[in-house]
Amino acid sequence: MKICKICNKEVPKLFSKDLCVYCSKIETAKLKLSKPTKAKPKKKPLPTIAALKKDARYWFQRWIRLRDLGSTCCYGSNNTLEDIKTYDACHYLKFELYPEAGFDEDNVHGGTKGENIRDNTIAYRRELIRRKGNEWINNLEENYCVNRATQYKWDRTFLENIVNEYKARCKEIESNK
Repeated sequence: MKICKICNKEVPKLFSKDLCVYCSKIETAKLKLSKPTKAKPKKKPLPTIAALKKDARYWFQRWIRLRDLGSTCCYGSNNTLEDIKTYDACHYLKFELYPEAGFDEDNVHGGTKGENIRDNTIAYRRELIRRKGNEWINNLEENYCVNRATQYKWDRTFLENIVNEYKARCKEIESNK
């Protein structure tokens, strides 16, 4: 018979470090607890396409508001856009109907919230013709209305690039104020 170093019991067989079965299990457990475990870094889940689209729209529209700050309303109401909280980034070709034109800078202009809610497309078109010309409007409509793809699928990298680009542009404009 052999004697365990920790509990001093006589046992027929000793394990590592001259310990009985029970004491060797306890020592092994103590060693495992005393070792610092490496914390596995948690992977940040990828944002959904819907969340990316929402974020991209936020930064793009914020940039449009900052770009058009101080100019007049795109509906021709001669209201000066003085505070980015009081006006919208208005789409000539609606985002829901023409998603491929949603992030086109030529398609979006600053306008008052009341006009944007009423969706006065005729006045918007008239003002764009006055500002940019009939040929410019015809080119915009031809790009998105005539040569229209039937379905548009959002791409994660495209939306991430939109977020990064317009976030940087907004920070640049805001830092120059």
